[in-house]
Amino acid sequence: MAAHRNYEPVIHTRLAALVEGKFLLAADLAEGLSSGDSLQLQFHIDRPEITLDKTTALARWDNGAGLTVTTTAAHPTLLPGKVSDRRDVCRDSVIVRYQMENCRPAEAFATVLYPWMGEEAPRVEGLAVKILEEDGAKTALATFSIQGQHYEFTVKGGRP
Repeated sequence: MAAHRNYEPVIHTRLAALVEGKFLLAADLAEGLSSGDSLQLQFHIDRPEITLDKTTALARWDNGAGLTVTTTAAHPTLLPGKVSDRRDVCRDSVIVRYQMENCRPAEAFATVLYPWMGEEAPRVEGLAVKILEEDGAKTALATFSIQGQHYEFTVKGGRP
């Protein structure tokens, strides 16, 4: 878990967890936002084509591998991107951007990045995040299920 303070008064705290060696959870808490602020989460995916389904982006590779990116942030949009494996050489890729407008003073997001092999992607179900407050300290609680297994994670805010 780390807190990013480069945009004070906004503090961004992120928990990144590799869960059971199967998938990555990114749980985010942004505090100190003002009315009219926007937030963007961007994921650079090393594929030239991505399909979208509600809040999930899906990438497939020729070898049968896939990646799903599911979030509570907002509906995704796709932007052109480039990736490079060595200097002065790049190829097309896609940036999956989730953007939220007119933020509240504190916003929380949970994103599950799930790589897989085969025909059918594992479904992330019931992905939800809520902000809890106790004695002025904020905590984000993320909950979801994958293939019948329930998960719950918390992110403690970066403000004293």
